[in-house]
Amino acid sequence: MEKIVADMHIHTKYSFDSSLKIKHILAKMEDLGAKYIALTDHVEFKNQPVNEVIRRITVRNQKIDELQKGTDITIIKGIEVSEPHLYPAGMEALANVEDIDYIIGSIHHICDASMKKMAEFTDAVTLYLESMLSMVTSSDIDTLAHLDYIKKYLTEFNPDPELIESILREIIKRNIALEINTSGMRRAGEYFPGEGILDMYKDFGGKHITYGSDAHKIDELGDNIAKAHEELKPYDFEEGIILKRGFKKL
Repeated sequence: MEKIVADMHIHTKYSFDSSLKIKHILAKMEDLGAKYIALTDHVEFKNQPVNEVIRRITVRNQKIDELQKGTDITIIKGIEVSEPHLYPAGMEALANVEDIDYIIGSIHHICDASMKKMAEFTDAVTLYLESMLSMVTSSDIDTLAHLDYIKKYLTEFNPDPELIESILREIIKRNIALEINTSGMRRAGEYFPGEGILDMYKDFGGKHITYGSDAHKIDELGDNIAKAHEELKPYDFEEGIILKRGFKKL
């Protein structure tokens, strides 16, 4: 069994699309030798009122506090917010939840359409990346999740390189880490983002990366992280975690 240090993108039963219990996550991650895990449950203001989001995350965080006492793994209280730039009031409310350690920003919907539906549009990639640029320019996030996730639904992914450049330069300027989302290997045959984007990130001076399996099932925990760590060594990125809203190099 391959050992890993950290998995910074895990969904629990407090996400709408996962049934994983935190205690089962801990047992598996202990077997993998992990020192850090980030539980990054979905926050989708599009589909859930702000007060319900706060209640759900607060209950989850109380459960984390209970389980933290019985493990040597540091459990990071994270969230994955979809389109945070579209919901400033919701983000302001989240800022009042004092024990959120980590915020991932992601794009899952565009023009009120799901990613799968959106991928049918002729200009899907441009709309997706324009929304992402708006997000990284204006949102209070720590990490940009699965940058080219839309390629999961496309036969070809041909983005405007200027849009990709703008996104990468913005996250570098704002100290937003780039996530290496290893679920891309099981969903699209390569990491999110792929090699071409990683080359650009390196060329523009990008350094900070996190690794996340984006696990929703027990057998997805830590998936391909050790492999990615080895394959990305030539880039000489600074691999780390986000703890208390700050980047910590591993």
